[in-house]
Amino acid sequence: MRFKDCHPGKPKCVHASCQPPTLRGEIVLSARIAEPYLIANCGRMLMRRFVNGASLAPKAGARVALAAVLAAALAAPGYAATFSSSYGWEDGVGTILSSFGNLVNEANVAGGSEVSNGVTITPSVTPFAGTRMLTMSEDPHDGTPQGYLAYIENLSPGDTVTASFWGWDSTPGDSPSQRIWGHYAENGDVDSYDGSASGNTTYTDGLGWSQVSHTWVIPVDKDALVVEGRLYSSPASSGGPSSYFLDNLYVEVTSASPTAQITTAGGTVVVPEPSSIVLGLMAAAGLGLAWMRKRRAA
Repeated sequence: MRFKDCHPGKPKCVHASCQPPTLRGEIVLSARIAEPYLIANCGRMLMRRFVNGASLAPKAGARVALAAVLAAALAAPGYAATFSSSYGWEDGVGTILSSFGNLVNEANVAGGSEVSNGVTITPSVTPFAGTRMLTMSEDPHDGTPQGYLAYIENLSPGDTVTASFWGWDSTPGDSPSQRIWGHYAENGDVDSYDGSASGNTTYTDGLGWSQVSHTWVIPVDKDALVVEGRLYSSPASSGGPSSYFLDNLYVEVTSASPTAQITTAGGTVVVPEPSSIVLGLMAAAGLGLAWMRKRRAA
């Protein structure tokens, strides 16, 4: 089989081209390997033949064939990578990226007291997991303060961002409580604002530590998303202070952008390069060949 036999000029790859009796060293790698047409019509058959162990001679050629198909699949338009970032404030240093409203006293702590409108309601709050957590306060009460927990940049239309965190709340059905929310921003400026991204209508449940989460689908003309931890105090527009605790922030992004990245107070995680994924799959292919040889020898 030669990859040049499969090209956009044909309605589909013919049987002789895409289902050869053997996968020999005659495979020719060329620029056409990145064509999505080739992947759609040839890649699945090649991979099926490789996995089924049909005429894998020479095996090196088969390994190259699989790696080439994988590389083309990753390079084809529509490819999206999924990557994530977790931050539990365990470094003892980080807090938030920025904030909006009357948010004060953000700190990385090992424990603290939950305060509502100046009155202590839980004298000892400990982290949900590990030994550290984030605390923030609203003082004075006015509007809805927002702590910027994560900043996701270089997004493409249709990308998805899922984020969650655990918030402490001991007042069922009442404030103080927390919610996960978001707004769009510009690349390179976490304090920019490009419209509300909305969020989950569910608040922390008031039974201690509870998780809040939301998934956003990025629309056209939006480049970046800021994940917020919103604080809701009572009364809403007078009094204070009220304190809040958060832990175990998690952000997962599925993006078609080769430069997407997640930033939290713990650092920045960038989208993995397709080449690194190919190398991992090639290693897996080598293991698969070894397993098939062992199976045949048995």
